[in-house]
Amino acid sequence: MADIQIRPFLPSGLDYVASMSTQIIAAANYYGVSPEAVAGAIALEQNNAQQFGNLKLGASLLAADYILSTYFSSTMAYPPIDPSTSIARDYVNSIGSVNIGSQPGSKLLNPILDDMGPAGFKLQLAIQIVLNNQSDPTFAPYVNNFYGLAVDLNSGSNLQLTASLVAANLQLGTQFFQTHLGPLDNPQDGADAWNALGSSQQNALLDQYYNQGQPFLLQPGATISR
Repeated sequence: MADIQIRPFLPSGLDYVASMSTQIIAAANYYGVSPEAVAGAIALEQNNAQQFGNLKLGASLLAADYILSTYFSSTMAYPPIDPSTSIARDYVNSIGSVNIGSQPGSKLLNPILDDMGPAGFKLQLAIQIVLNNQSDPTFAPYVNNFYGLAVDLNSGSNLQLTASLVAANLQLGTQFFQTHLGPLDNPQDGADAWNALGSSQQNALLDQYYNQGQPFLLQPGATISR
C-alpha cells in the first residue's frame, strides 16, 4: 500500500495566522463562518506559495508588483487617469472570465485575475466581495478606491482586510456546498447534507473551496473531498 503523504502547515504560515488571530475571529463572526476555516485557508495559501520554492513565489510577487505599477502609470497619462478607474474598467471587462488552476493565458489577458498578497486573493474576486458587502466597515474605504484595495491586498498591511475577504469568500463557499451537496432541484437536501457534516469536514471543504475556487469545482468531473 502506498504511503499517504500529509503535508503539514509550514511554521511561517502558522506564525502569520497567529499574528492576525484577532482579525480572523472578528471576520469569522461577522460572516458566520468558522475561525478555524479562515485560519486554515490562509495557512494553506501560505503553504502553496512556498511549495514550489522561492522562484515561483518571487515570480508571483513580481507579477503583482508589475500589475500595480501598470495601473499607477495611468496617472502619468494625458489627461491623467485615476488608477481606480482603470481597475474598474478591467473589472467590468473581466466579468465572466475565470482563471482555473494555472492557465497562463487568462492571467496575461486579464491580470486582474492574478493572485495577490499573502492570502493569494484575486483582485477581481476582492472587488466583487467589496461591492457586495458595502455595509462591512472594513470594506467601506475601498468601495470607490480599487487601487487602494489592490495595494493593501498585495502588501497584506491591512490584516482585517485580508481576514474579512477570506471570511466573506468562505461564506460564499458555505452557500456553494449547501447547494451542490444535494440535488439542484431540492436545495434543502444540500443544506441538510452540509449541516450533517462535522465541523472538521466543513472546514476542510471550505479550505478546498478557497484553494481551488468555485469555477474549478463546477467543472465536469470535479471531485469534492469530504
